[in-house]
Amino acid sequence: MRIITGNWGSIAFIAIVFALCLPLLGCTTDDFPSTDGSADALQTVTDALNPGQVYEVEVNIQDDGTLYAIEIESSDDEEEEAAEFTVPVDAVASDCSSFQVFGGMTVVFEGEEDGDDDDEEEEEEEEGEDDDDDEEDENGDDDDEEDGEDDDDDGDDELEICDLTPGMWVEVEGFLGTNGTFHAQEIETADEEEIEIEAVLENLGQSSFTMIGLTITFDGNTVVEEEGDDDDDEDDDDDEDDDDEDDDEDEDDDED
Repeated sequence: MRIITGNWGSIAFIAIVFALCLPLLGCTTDDFPSTDGSADALQTVTDALNPGQVYEVEVNIQDDGTLYAIEIESSDDEEEEAAEFTVPVDAVASDCSSFQVFGGMTVVFEGEEDGDDDDEEEEEEEEGEDDDDDEEDENGDDDDEEDGEDDDDDGDDELEICDLTPGMWVEVEGFLGTNGTFHAQEIETADEEEIEIEAVLENLGQSSFTMIGLTITFDGNTVVEEEGDDDDDEDDDDDEDDDDEDDDEDEDDDED
């Protein structure tokens, strides 16, 4: 007695062979094209970025040395030449002339530029001294001790290249030179051990862009936040708190 006849027998045979071949060939459902919308998510990130605008980017260094953008946030800094980054030091030159970060970028220390900025700083310092004198008259010696301690703390944060060691986290501010060397105008001890870059975004592609000469990749999982998103969240929280207070007052009135 034949249980399977005609075309049904052929279909059953093909199905059995297909089911047996997949494990033998090492195939899984993950090998087939995904339809989870990852391409749409990547395009959404690309569309949200504007070349020539300053962004703050949280970066992770992958095992192969590439830089991956975890989170991108627009910045209110409109100075295109200004750039900042927080990163661990890779190596320091024996003569303290430079150090390296990001697996190969060379940084030299230029110091702060002379000129109008210095004049403005002097005027601000003079105004600050006058204010300090007024506070001293009102508050006494305690303020002098506290101000002195704060000044000492601020001074300890400023570093020179000879102060650096491999693995130390630093915050560097300056500009990228034409030869690819970063010219630091200020080097300080970093408050947080997270790699961040604040600079102009350039050379935007489908899955990468450049900042201060560094290529940074991104994908559909990269978070893009516009400036003010956090403020909106805080405003919503404040509104909720106000509503809760109003409800409490209403309950108190009802009890009375």
